[in-house]
Amino acid sequence: MGSLLHDRPKPITLDGTVLPLWDHTIEKTTSFTWMAPRMRSYVAWRLSEQYWRFSLEHLDTFLISIGHVRTTDARTDRHAKVAAAFGGGTYVPRTNNPLVAATWSERVDAVLRFHDIVNSWPCMSIPIPDGVRTEEEIFTEFERAVHGAFAETYRDYYCRPAPVLYHRPSGLDVPTAIPIPKFC
Repeated sequence: MGSLLHDRPKPITLDGTVLPLWDHTIEKTTSFTWMAPRMRSYVAWRLSEQYWRFSLEHLDTFLISIGHVRTTDARTDRHAKVAAAFGGGTYVPRTNNPLVAATWSERVDAVLRFHDIVNSWPCMSIPIPDGVRTEEEIFTEFERAVHGAFAETYRDYYCRPAPVLYHRPSGLDVPTAIPIPKFC
């Protein structure tokens, strides 16, 4: 067992990029090399994006478990709705969340899916206004109301500020689609 404690750990990778290991035995970190600034930006974005996605899922699951969600969806359908709010498919972020797309017209569908979840929560009744798909000002107000409702509900139930969405850093050599290894 003693040799297990002294063996060097296997490299940790994030989306195919090997992260440098921190060796606590190095004095004054003379030989430790930090990741490049762009990769550090990516890691920070990836962690914050994943935290936002799991926070949304956890809050929704919690509200369902205490009977505060107005839905007749099966649990798997509800998970799919939550995943659809941020582009669907997986909770592991690979591309920019459509809720923070560059133009308002690119965000419309994602915000409507997000609204579908948030609007089923307690004390939420946000009507979809006419012109939400065609007029930027109407959409922007609607989007602000939906995100505000998420933040307010999160704060009410968890007594802390809601996580914030950020844009995925651009210009990185990190792949957007990585094959998932098969374990069987």
